[in-house]
Formats: sequence, C-alpha cells, structure tokens
Amino acid sequence: MKKLSILVGTMVALVMTSCGGSLFGDDLISKEGIDKAKEVLTKDPFGDKEFNWVELKTKGALNSKFDEVATSYYDPAVQKDMKQTYNSTSKLGDPEADQTASIRANAGLDKDKERFKVSEIPFDKLLSEAQDGLKFFSGLEETAEYEDFNINEISMKKENGKLKTVFKIDMTKKGESSYRRGRERITNYYEVRIFRGENGEWDLVTD
Repeated sequence: MKKLSILVGTMVALVMTSCGGSLFGDDLISKEGIDKAKEVLTKDPFGDKEFNWVELKTKGALNSKFDEVATSYYDPAVQKDMKQTYNSTSKLGDPEADQTASIRANAGLDKDKERFKVSEIPFDKLLSEAQDGLKFFSGLEETAEYEDFNINEISMKKENGKLKTVFKIDMTKKGESSYRRGRERITNYYEVRIFRGENGEWDLVTD
C-alpha cells in the first residue's frame, strides 16, 4: 500500500438543529441506501446513459446520511459530456455541460476515456466492499489515533476495461473535541480515499 497521507479539513455547523433529513432517509452505507442509489440510476434520465463517472454522496463530512447522486455522462443529442444530479435540494437537477470534461478533451487528455452503463455497477457488492474497506482502514497501525470512521462518498469510473470504485473515508482524531464559536460548532476531520486494486488488496488514491 502507498504511504498513508491523510488530508485535514474543518467542518463548521450551526449549533441549532437543522430542519429536515436526508433525501433518501437512510445511511449511504446500508442496504437501503444502495438500493435507493440503484433505483435512481436505473430510471430516467439516467437509465440509458453512458457514464464518465458516478458519485454517491452523503450530506457532507462526518455525515452518514445518503443525500445525492451525481453523474457525468455523454449525451448524443447534444454531442457533449453533461453533468446532472439528484439531491435533497433540487431533486432532479437540470443537466449542464461538464466543463472539466470539455477542457480535458480539448487538451487531448481523454483520448482513452472509457464510459460505462448502469448495468456494470456492482450494486450487490457495494455494501460489503464499503464495510470491508472501513474494516481494513480502521485496523491499520497508522490509523490507531483516529476514530469515528465514516464513508461520505462512493465514486465510480472505468479504467483499463474495469470499473474502479473509490471510497472516501473521513474520521476524527482521538482526544480532539469540537468547540463552539458563537452559534457555530467547529470540528476538525481527516480524510482519505481508498480502492481495491487488481490484486484484491486495498490501496490509497494519491492524486
């Protein structure tokens, strides 16, 4: 496995209780959450698309509630890569041009880009893979000083003919407490991304 490098972030939340729950009402890492993701992606407008990438997200760092499906796909009708989301704010968002994909294409960086259909997503394995990834990462000697391990994003794209699934894990450091600043609660969190390589072993995303 590559040398462990953990990113540091800060979450700022209002002390007041927020209204409403997540879009789907379930944890992302649960059978119900994965089933809801499959339901969204197999229906219009996503069901027949060829995706550049798909992301399943929670409401943010240190949050386990499934809240958004984000996608980038090729739309033959306009002959462009488009982005479209389904989330708790706008439900089904309007499609918009994927500017990042356009820039990469114009620079010749995506000559070998591979797209995939929803039928290639292993929904039946995502939950067990996520749970196994959490178990692996939380059991490392290098992560002994951390706790509250949580997956806040699952991202998928195709590389070398195979679908690559990356899990973004956040955590807190033992002994560090949240603190108040006026009506805000400040919490430091730490983040990595992991994936299972072709040899079946877990590894870190470093780019």
